[in-house]
Amino acid sequence: MSPDVLGSQLNDEEAESFRAAYERDVSPTRVEALARLTSEPTLREQRSPFFYGLTGFEDSYLGLDRLVDEITVPLDTPGNALIGDLALVSLYSSEGFPAQQFDELCEFFHYGQRPFPVTSPFAVSLGQHIKIPHRLIAIRALQTLARVPDQWKADLGRFALTVIDHPQRVKMQEADRLKHMVTSIFVTRDTAALLGTDADLLAGGLPRQRAFAPLVHDFGSVEVSRKVLQRVFNEWPNEPHFAVHYARHLLYQEPREIDRAMRVIESAHNGSGRNDDTVVHKA
Repeated sequence: MSPDVLGSQLNDEEAESFRAAYERDVSPTRVEALARLTSEPTLREQRSPFFYGLTGFEDSYLGLDRLVDEITVPLDTPGNALIGDLALVSLYSSEGFPAQQFDELCEFFHYGQRPFPVTSPFAVSLGQHIKIPHRLIAIRALQTLARVPDQWKADLGRFALTVIDHPQRVKMQEADRLKHMVTSIFVTRDTAALLGTDADLLAGGLPRQRAFAPLVHDFGSVEVSRKVLQRVFNEWPNEPHFAVHYARHLLYQEPREIDRAMRVIESAHNGSGRNDDTVVHKA
C-alpha cells in the first residue's frame, strides 16, 4: 500500500509538525480537530499522515478514495459484504463491531482472515470491538459498495439486512455483545424517553424526540424500515425490546397495522417479556 496513505504512527514531534503544516490551509473547525488529533491520548493510534490529511480536508482528501479502493477492489463479494457490515455498524454504533464475532464471520466468509491489513488505518481495535475510526471512511466504503454511489442511502436497507443475516449463518446470534450491537443500531436506547414519546403520540401530540433509531430514519422508507425491524424481531424472537420496537413501527407509521402490532406485543408478553417494563407498558 502507498506510503503516503499508510504512514506509520507519528511521534510527538512529527505529529506537531503535521498539525502546524495542515492548519495553515484549513478552517477554524478543522484546526481544532487537528489539535485534538495531536494531543488527545485516545487518538494516538490515529496519528498518521493519512489521518492528518483526512482530518484537515475531509471528503476532498484524495487519500480517502485511495484507501477505500485498496481495501475493496481486491476482495470477492463475501469479503466486501464484511466491509459493508463493518462500515454500517461503525457509522451507526459508537462502539463498533464485537471483535470476536467479526472474526467468526471472517472464518466463515473470508478464509479466516480480516478483509484488510492489520496495519491499515481503515479499521482500529477498541477494547473488545473493531471499528472504522472515521465516519467519512465508513461512508465512502458504503458508497463504493452501493449500486449507485451517489445514492448510497438507498442501499442502507440492503446493508442492514446483511448485518442481520450474517450472524444467523454462523449460529452466533445469541452472543450478548452482538445483541447489544443490534440494539444500538436498530432500537431506541432511552427507555424512559421512549415511554414518554409513546404517551405523547397516544395523546395526539407531537413526540419530544425521534421515535426510532437514526438508521431507521435514514432508510427513508416505511416499507424498508418495517422489513428490517421485522427481520430483527424474527431472528431474535426472545428479545422483548426488539418486539416492542417493531410493534411501535406498526402502530405509529403509516400504513398502520394495529392488529399485527398487537399480536407481536402479545407474543412478547407471553414469552420472555412478561416482566419487562416496556413490554408491559405496550401490552
